[in-house]
Amino acid sequence: MIDTTEAFFARLAQRGYEPLLHNVSGTIRWDIGDAGSWFVTVKNGSLTVKITGNLGLAQICQRLFPDESLASGEQG
Repeated sequence: MIDTTEAFFARLAQRGYEPLLHNVSGTIRWDIGDAGSWFVTVKNGSLTVKITGNLGLAQICQRLFPDESLASGEQG
């Protein structure tokens, strides 16, 4: 049985190419509680997803600033 996290990353991997990311390259590590670490690599819009890989950037999912600050471009 595939859980929600696995299904999300499977759908992301199936996309293969994201036109909005055609000028983007890098690797993001997503640490998802008990689901482990997932590595999403973007290379000029081409997407790959792995459970292991080289770290380019760690995405930490928590709110850093109130939503109103982000919407106005202010920090703090």
